[in-house]
Amino acid sequence: MSAVFDIVAVAAFSVLAGSGAGGGGLLVVYLTVFRGGEQIGSQLKNLAAFVAASCAALPVHFRARNIDPALLAVFTVFGVPGIFAGSRLRNSLPAGIVSRIFGAVLILGGGGVLFGVIKDCVRRGEGPRRE
Repeated sequence: MSAVFDIVAVAAFSVLAGSGAGGGGLLVVYLTVFRGGEQIGSQLKNLAAFVAASCAALPVHFRARNIDPALLAVFTVFGVPGIFAGSRLRNSLPAGIVSRIFGAVLILGGGGVLFGVIKDCVRRGEGPRRE
């Protein structure tokens, strides 16, 4: 039963990641906290799921014109060397520091999204409802 739940969880997080909702960070948290996985291995599984979900979502986003081809080219040109540089940096740091950095990135990224949503709500005049 555990394997079935894992497959469903990975599929759900992949769909979230492919749609741009940030499911990738959730997958790493699930694999490390709830499944007791090693963080680096969990990040590798997350990357594999994200690449698969992104490839599946790409045609949909291109048809909807959600992707700027020039921006995609820039991200690819700088992203691929960044992957190799990040990998070398990760191999030179102790695992505990890598875990802390990853946790900080998740917290900062989540906080940025949260404050962006709050800012949009305030801008639209939405706030807590008082009765």
